[in-house]
Amino acid sequence: MDASKLTEEERAEWWLFLKASPIGVDPNIIDPKVLDQLPENIKAKLADTKTSALIYLLGNENGLNEDQISDIARTVREIALGNLNPAELTSSLKNKLGTTDVIAQKIASKLTSEIIAPNYFQISQLYKRKHDTVATPKQPAPPRAPLTGRPLESLTPKQSGIPGTPSQKVSSMNDWAGEIETKEEETLVVANKPSKNVVDLRKTAEPLPNKLPPAPPVIGSRE
Repeated sequence: MDASKLTEEERAEWWLFLKASPIGVDPNIIDPKVLDQLPENIKAKLADTKTSALIYLLGNENGLNEDQISDIARTVREIALGNLNPAELTSSLKNKLGTTDVIAQKIASKLTSEIIAPNYFQISQLYKRKHDTVATPKQPAPPRAPLTGRPLESLTPKQSGIPGTPSQKVSSMNDWAGEIETKEEETLVVANKPSKNVVDLRKTAEPLPNKLPPAPPVIGSRE
């Protein structure tokens, strides 16, 4: 473009685009495909000459130089693309511009009311889409002893307060279940095994006589 052929007004607009426009600063840094996928209202706000004029006026009113004005435009662009959380606008401006809290807050407040707030729904959706992570499913809580409220796996039998707890401290619930099953098998073996102290009545009982005595007469009967 031949700048010598531009009018004063055209030169001013071109300067604003290169120095204060969110899409004019670093023009090759934005992927055209990314820009095309933005909501129409966001694209229009980024390209609007009123946005560039607002950014320039904010910088000029607060005594900022051209580079600092361009940094304001870059910050607005990062928010519009969903790369920066709008809640971090003030702190981001303070760090990039090297200004005081008062100036950073003043600029952030104006940018919020004029650019961010009217388009906040789309901006928040863009940020959420880029930065939200899938929540890790919570693991189920281990069973706890009713008396102490502590996990059963960390307790000894006396501490658990539940009958049938393992005889020793175990490392997992699977070990506990295996120990209980083993104890049940041992109990069955012991129950089916004859004891030395049990008397076998079949061997010690006296045999019944071959001839039994007559039954006693029934009272009142006649012979």
